[in-house]
Amino acid sequence: MSSATSISHRGHDEVHSLSQLLGVPNVRFWMGFGDHYINVFTVLKNLGLLSEQPVRTAEGLEVVPLKVVKAVLPDPSSLAPDYSGKTCIGDLVKGVKDGKPREVFIYNVADHKEAYEEVGSQGISYTAGVPAVAAAMLIATGEWDVKKMANVEELPPRPFLDLLGRIGLPTRIREGEHDMELPLA
Repeated sequence: MSSATSISHRGHDEVHSLSQLLGVPNVRFWMGFGDHYINVFTVLKNLGLLSEQPVRTAEGLEVVPLKVVKAVLPDPSSLAPDYSGKTCIGDLVKGVKDGKPREVFIYNVADHKEAYEEVGSQGISYTAGVPAVAAAMLIATGEWDVKKMANVEELPPRPFLDLLGRIGLPTRIREGEHDMELPLA
């Protein structure tokens, strides 16, 4: 990311389930945003426009500031035709393997224009939808059949990663200077 700023967000369930499943206390979720986005967000926050608590206007109307902001924002799907650039979603895993420190980044990249041409939406929707479709396909075929409620990280990852690659969202792995697409099993 060029001049992007990262901020932490703690509302994702997988942060907690991964920590429990792997027995590691330090699992974090980060998102990167450009400086302009951060500035707009900061201004809205400082003005109290991100609040979900009702306020009364000078005219006596009760409004929820966040709902007002949502009402004046454009429909996200209307922005998709003009989106350009790429998303990058991944996991940076740091630890020790065979007594040696190791750091691996496993990720995927979606191009906004390519996603729009394929499905009529931008890359962020693509990266949210394609994994859900892959999971549904694995459940429908019985390859993921745990017969109980489970978090996705509790299921065999390789069939999922392979299917993602086949249906348009290949996984890449970077370790040190080496960066490659995950070969299909």
